[in-house]
Amino acid sequence: TAHLDSWFEGALDDASGVAVMLAAARLLKDDPEGLIFLSADSEEIGLIGSAAYVQRHGVDQVAAVVELDMVSSLNNYTRRSPEGAPLMPRLISVSKGMAPLVRPHFKELSGRNLVVPINLSSVLAGGLRTDMEWFYRAGAPGVFVYAPSYYYHTPRDTLEWIPEDDLERMAQAVAALVRELRANAGKLPAVSSFQDFDFEVEPAGGDTVSFELRLRDMGAADWRDLNLLGIAYHNRGIYSKAEESYRESVSADW
Repeated sequence: TAHLDSWFEGALDDASGVAVMLAAARLLKDDPEGLIFLSADSEEIGLIGSAAYVQRHGVDQVAAVVELDMVSSLNNYTRRSPEGAPLMPRLISVSKGMAPLVRPHFKELSGRNLVVPINLSSVLAGGLRTDMEWFYRAGAPGVFVYAPSYYYHTPRDTLEWIPEDDLERMAQAVAALVRELRANAGKLPAVSSFQDFDFEVEPAGGDTVSFELRLRDMGAADWRDLNLLGIAYHNRGIYSKAEESYRESVSADW
């Protein structure tokens, strides 16, 4: 799923997701059994299109959802020109137990692709704030692919910051992931309201915030450094909320 509406040009949010979904659909066109490609409308004003879909059709027949909302951007936090700019890190949020299925499909992509529990993203942003929200709340497991941008929801969310070659590789990864999720339909873990992780956040100087995350149930043996994503969340005013939540519950059981 990806959403059709946008603020301003919306090259990243969410033309990038729609483009990857259509490209993945093209790769899957000879074997479409059991697949639904959903382009929802009115996401930006309250996730209205996806809410209507879930209300009308439910999720009983949905094995998994792949949400593509802002999937690839060059780094415009530390660069003011796309020329020579690296990719922004990509946050790939997954339902509990799905990381082993998801991670191999994204490990060959360029840039940093960070696989984290989906409820961590929900904590940081006060909800998923994308069409995946309704599916997940209704009990459908899934994957949410997201890359931040400094120009999110501004007139400067334009095509110059979108790397076409990365979108092509992303479409191939998504198509391969969809095939595997379909093959494992009925075997995917049920959605859980809590996933086991430790989370710490602290200022790192200037506009940078350091996020440290230890995933206890996803096979990660080391702490993940999310510095660049930290800049994104800090600039959007989410850092203080995450810090407050963490102080209130040192066990990170939010």
